[in-house]
Amino acid sequence: MEDPSYKSMISQIADDRNLIVIRTFSKIYGMAGARIGYILSNPEIIGYLGITATGFCCNRVGLLGAEAAMKQILKEYQEKA
Repeated sequence: MEDPSYKSMISQIADDRNLIVIRTFSKIYGMAGARIGYILSNPEIIGYLGITATGFCCNRVGLLGAEAAMKQILKEYQEKA
């Protein structure tokens, strides 16, 4: 999102113990078939999710695509800083 007025919930994670922010690479990085994304939350919720996870459900193509996308995100972030 390039619009500076866009409100993200990420900053609210520390304030709300029951908040989970879910992000996907599906549309912005053209990875809809890969079904890969990530969640952000407080450590307690992440711990519970780790206990209840059914297994590692990502494939190699999705993981490689996500890695490339995250490298691009990091590069853009560093250029803005």
